Formats: sequence, structure tokens, C-alpha cells
Amino acid sequence: MNIEDELRGALDVPVPPPSTTLDDVLKRGRRRVLTQRAGAMLGVAAVVAGIGFGAMTINLRKPPAPADDVDYGPAVVLHDVEWPRVQVARRTPVGSESACAPAGEPNVGQDPQGAERLSAWFTRLQGVVPEMQVTAPEQRNDFNYQVEVGDNLGPGKVRRERGFFDGSPLEAANAAVWATGSCEPPQRMTDANGAVYQLYDVRPDPESGAISQTLYVFLPDRKVFRVQQLNLGLTSTRSTRPSLPLTQEQFAKLGPIIAEVG
Repeated sequence: MNIEDELRGALDVPVPPPSTTLDDVLKRGRRRVLTQRAGAMLGVAAVVAGIGFGAMTINLRKPPAPADDVDYGPAVVLHDVEWPRVQVARRTPVGSESACAPAGEPNVGQDPQGAERLSAWFTRLQGVVPEMQVTAPEQRNDFNYQVEVGDNLGPGKVRRERGFFDGSPLEAANAAVWATGSCEPPQRMTDANGAVYQLYDVRPDPESGAISQTLYVFLPDRKVFRVQQLNLGLTSTRSTRPSLPLTQEQFAKLGPIIAEVG
């Protein structure tokens, strides 16, 4: 074997690994730091984007209703009755008065009421307000009866009177639009049998200074009923409760009951 063969054999070995210099370490470190920073920035961007989208989604939602933990005391709000008002212009009070003069009040108190029908009406009234105490009817005179209706807010009363009218129920109702002295036209409903129910706004009672509400019922047989509710007890001359004893919805139910039992 000559010298060339020996040299060729010595060179025919695996190439040794390249040496690692300080420069190489610093370069790799800088690359690792940059890679980590880039990853962190991408993560932050994703979080910010998620927060932005979440905030946008939250803002699009309907805000929750605030908690109502305020004690306002006994409820005295009356429920509205969905009867349309009579289509006439409201009246304007004269001078400093806050009410308008009554006009066209129907004649009631002309017809005695039989005990049987009065008992039927009383029973039906109890069914309208089963949660309240209702006394037996008290006779004020031959034509006027009233009952006391009460609960934990105090006693009130409901009056019932009957009379007659001339003409049709609608004509009589039109003539009685301003019967209570209200400046607002009453609400009205007509049933399939032709009875007309006319419900007036709550207003101060001129006799006692309390509040009252009136419902007129005009029947096809020319009988008219005036029903009133007041926030007065049977023997009281001043208000005995903060609201009327019946809601407007309950009070309006007395119209069809009267039309049925007479």
C-alpha cells in the first residue's frame, strides 16, 4: 500500500459534527425569544379579539330589568277596562273648577226591587270579589240598596238603584253621557241583546269628598240601573280606604250581571 492509499483510507470516515460557537448560541437564543414573543402576541391578539366580540355580543343583548325591591305600600292602581270611549269631545271645566256640571242624569229610584232578584244580584257580586268580605244588602229606601265590601285596606260600598227611561237604550245612554259631571266621555259597551253599559271615570264624590265611580246599565225593557262604588264604609262620612273597593275590571262585570238578573 502506497502513501496515497493510506491517505485515502484516513479521509474515508464520517464527517465530524460542526463546532458550536458563541455566535451560534446567541443567534439561536434570539430566534427562540422572537418565536416566543410572536406566539405571545398572537395569543394576546386572540384574547383581545375574543373580548371585543364578546363585548359586542353582550351589548346587543337586552339589558336585564332592574330589581324592584322598593316597597310602595298597598296597591291602589285600578285595572283598565277595554271598552271604547263614547266619541264626543271632552268638556272643559268652567273657571277654576276641576269638574264639569252633571247633565242628563237618568231618573232612578222609581222602581222597587224584588227580594229574589236582589238576592241573586248579591250572590253574583260575592262571586266577583270572592277574596273580599261582602255584607248583606242594606235598604236605604224603597229603591236604593247598598252593600259593604271590604278587605285589609278597609271597607267600601256598592250602591244599586233602578228606574225607567224613555226611548231606546242607546238614546238613553247618549242623553246620559255627562250624567256624573265628568269632563271625559264615558266608556261604553253594547251586548248582543241590546243592553248598553256606560262606565264613568273615577271622580270625587260631591257629598262626602271621597272618590266614587258610576256604571249605568240601560236594558231593552227600558229599565235603567245606576251602580256606584265608593271608598266609604256603610256608616262612614269620610274615606275608609285608599282606593275603591272594586277594580274597574271587577266593577264593569256588574253590568252584565244586572242585565241577567234584573
